[in-house]
Amino acid sequence: MPDGVPKGWATFRQTLHVHHGAEDDDLWPVLRSHLTDRQDLDQVDMMVEEHRGLEAAIGAVDAALASGVGVTTAARELGEVLGRHLDHEERHVFPLLERHLSRREWRQFLLTERRRRPP
Repeated sequence: MPDGVPKGWATFRQTLHVHHGAEDDDLWPVLRSHLTDRQDLDQVDMMVEEHRGLEAAIGAVDAALASGVGVTTAARELGEVLGRHLDHEERHVFPLLERHLSRREWRQFLLTERRRRPP
């Protein structure tokens, strides 16, 4: 394995973890407070569930890297899970954010997320 892979993987994993934590803890609750339609609320609930699925896929890559077995398969599966999640988020949740969050709320989320990240 190339020398930079463990460090690059750790950075990628941490970035996803922080970003999804920020959405789950700080963005989705604000969005939910504006929603009344059950289908819209279900879309937000699915985001949280998809984040859990991503954690499982990340764990599979961690395990594969630790054992040296199945790294390509685990990385490919993570890519597929992440791709489906991003597609869902862009198609169904971004429009909800655009319709319901004020500029102030969106800015507050961005500032909160920025504070969560290490410099």
